Amino acid sequence: GSAPLADRVMTASTASTAGEAAGGGTARSWSALAAGLEVADRTGAPLARSLDRLADSLVDIARVRRDAGTALAGPVATSRTVLLMPGAGLLLAAGLGFDPLRVLVTTVPGLVCLVMGSSLVAIGWRWNRRLVSRALPREPAPGLVLDLVAMAMSGGASVPRAVAVVRRACERAGLGAGDDLDAVGSVVDAAARTGAPVAALLGSEAERVRRDAATWAERAAARLAARLMLPLGVCILPAFLAVGVVPMLLAVVSSTLGRG
Repeated sequence: GSAPLADRVMTASTASTAGEAAGGGTARSWSALAAGLEVADRTGAPLARSLDRLADSLVDIARVRRDAGTALAGPVATSRTVLLMPGAGLLLAAGLGFDPLRVLVTTVPGLVCLVMGSSLVAIGWRWNRRLVSRALPREPAPGLVLDLVAMAMSGGASVPRAVAVVRRACERAGLGAGDDLDAVGSVVDAAARTGAPVAALLGSEAERVRRDAATWAERAAARLAARLMLPLGVCILPAFLAVGVVPMLLAVVSSTLGRG
């Protein structure tokens, strides 16, 4: 039966999660498969058809996450590159024949610039990380829970039982289920008003959730690209001036006064 198979897949999911970064694609796929097998076993849903539906859902979810990653790749790379600007300024000053390191570590104004520049880089780094984390997809598997409820109902389960089975399966597999399960009630109400099959409406709602997730990711990437200008202007550029430009000017002034 699918129950022992679900247990074995759950074990594989746990091992995959332990060896992979949290929320990684392979771990999520194992967890989704384990949840789908448990739902099919507990509701009597046809296993072959259920696995086909689950595979289609995982393909759609992977496409949404891939598109989100592509949209975020440019802003994320920019956020990392701009952090190198203060160091690049230091190397530039050294390449022009000045000695910025000596100024930074042996003079009081240089030490002030070093502390200020380092603090600004640290603040900019944390600011960038916070902005990037807010732009990441909020839902790791959009629409999956709705597909699992539809799968449970295809085995003849009532709506309350399907929701309960899916909730338990998702909890055991380590998948979040709250928001999508809250949407089941509105889908059932729509089915009652229109006479449409609940399972079909659940599938359509899952597709809509995935489209919304893709749109949200595109907008988040666009917002991130604009918001990254804030830490650049407030922290990184002043740090560049503090450790790259000011020490160079101090070195020029020091050498001029020394000759005078």
